Amino acid sequence: MIQLDCPHCQATLRVPDIAMGQTGPCPRCGKPVLVPIPPQAQTPTAGLGTTPPVSSPPAASATATNAGGNLEQLAAGERPNKSSEEAVGELFHMLAEPDQHRPDEDPLRRVVAQRRQSSSSFLTGSIFVFLSIIALYFLYDYLNPKMQGELKGTLVSNGTIPLFVIKQSQIGDLEAFQQYRQEHGGNRINIDSRILRTSIVAREPGIEISVEPGATTQLVRVDVLQNKPLREYHRERFASFDRPRKEIMNKGVVDFLRAVNETESVLRNPTMLREFRDRFVLPACVSGLGYRLTAETGGIKYPCVWQDKEDRLYFAVPGEASSFTIVERELANQPRIFPKSLKFEVTWGKAGSSARSTDDVDGDTIPDAAPPEMTSAAPEPEATTAE
Repeated sequence: MIQLDCPHCQATLRVPDIAMGQTGPCPRCGKPVLVPIPPQAQTPTAGLGTTPPVSSPPAASATATNAGGNLEQLAAGERPNKSSEEAVGELFHMLAEPDQHRPDEDPLRRVVAQRRQSSSSFLTGSIFVFLSIIALYFLYDYLNPKMQGELKGTLVSNGTIPLFVIKQSQIGDLEAFQQYRQEHGGNRINIDSRILRTSIVAREPGIEISVEPGATTQLVRVDVLQNKPLREYHRERFASFDRPRKEIMNKGVVDFLRAVNETESVLRNPTMLREFRDRFVLPACVSGLGYRLTAETGGIKYPCVWQDKEDRLYFAVPGEASSFTIVERELANQPRIFPKSLKFEVTWGKAGSSARSTDDVDGDTIPDAAPPEMTSAAPEPEATTAE
């Protein structure tokens, strides 16, 4: 097709290639319009100012299928029984009809329209995907409640935490253990602080550990597995996040034994003793759940000091506290194992009220008395730390 503008009324017209070099009336103003010959269609002599003869149109465009018998003849390759001027005028008139000459049939305009449609489709698809992701997020959030909420704590009496033994079979360096027993066997090593009173004694079965709250400390028991998402998470992943606790505890025991065997000054260094307490004494009293959860109150974090057979956690917190928050304990060089949303607010009755319990983990009533003594004929070196 050849597209041109009427020099009289500026109407945009399109005619088949067969009409080039011929004249026909403009459908809008009726004045004669000469169809130009494109440069690529001119003969080499066209540059000398001569106009080559125009041959009769061999065929019509397939788009002119509704122009009557003469146009059908053009489409079939037959010559019409009309003059060239009449044929061109008829084509001008036909192509000017709205149903025959629509702007969107212009190839250039069609390409632009397709590009716009493609861009619009891409934008619509992107918005749909974005909204779908948001919908799935809220659906997941609705179907999977977060590990957070309020929990009721219970005050328990001193002496609730039983003695715990790290057996010889759990100690990675038996030679270091036997050497420690020969020099310090039966001696109680006290590692005391404002919050906790702990001690260790090396005996034949292994290293005996005692943990109890300080004089002004409250021991609060919390059943964190009341939260269903945490309970299921703990059941499915217990082995995976309890393994690091065991590795840290076993390494802490061996490092302690070797350090004391090398120099007894370790036993008179409160800072080093408290470090070893945190590395193997407290981890020995809990499993992965208690090791990775900590109580936070007043901007200070307090580790879990015991975990019973029912996986209830025991926290030693200051006596003036009336609540604390349970969050994940972040460890150096250890990735998080719980979702960041884990957060439990724990409250309990005031000290001296009926909220205080005197039952141990097995449900038996025990007196509020001092822990059993671990005595030895040899003198007991003291190592007291203060927080």
